[in-house]
Amino acid sequence: MGKNLLYYFVAGTLIALVAQGLGANFVVVLAASTIGPAVLLLAVAILRYNGQL
Repeated sequence: MGKNLLYYFVAGTLIALVAQGLGANFVVVLAASTIGPAVLLLAVAILRYNGQL
């Protein structure tokens, strides 16, 4: 569980910084940093299932 929590913290922070750097408003930054890590994990799971990773 500790690795997942660390992943979400780091990924969410990086996504928020990039979104903010690109000029997104606060609501978009919050949404992206909340939803982004889960979407990345889902994409990795799908790629692994299809044998591309």
